[in-house]
Amino acid sequence: MKMRCWTFEIKPGRKEEALRMMEDSIAESRLPGLAGWYLVDVPGEDRAMTFALWESEEAMHHADVVSHNERNLAAGGSDVLVGPPTLAVYDVVTHRHHK
Repeated sequence: MKMRCWTFEIKPGRKEEALRMMEDSIAESRLPGLAGWYLVDVPGEDRAMTFALWESEEAMHHADVVSHNERNLAAGGSDVLVGPPTLAVYDVVTHRHHK
């Protein structure tokens, strides 16, 4: 399992709008191999993060071709973001669903 993490630096006073835009982007994501997608607000900072969990590296790379959500968000977020988001990719060691 792979995890893609985007970090967004948000312009001061625009956090609520940016989070709403990110929520809309996440809601539209229906990609094969996408195991979960999380939006994280960094309290007290003008920053947010998204974490996308992928069933495999192949699914994650296929999504690069099929979906441009992150890039669309970055382009559409130019009014609310300081600059392009930063990306990191991680290997997920353990993933458990708790109810």
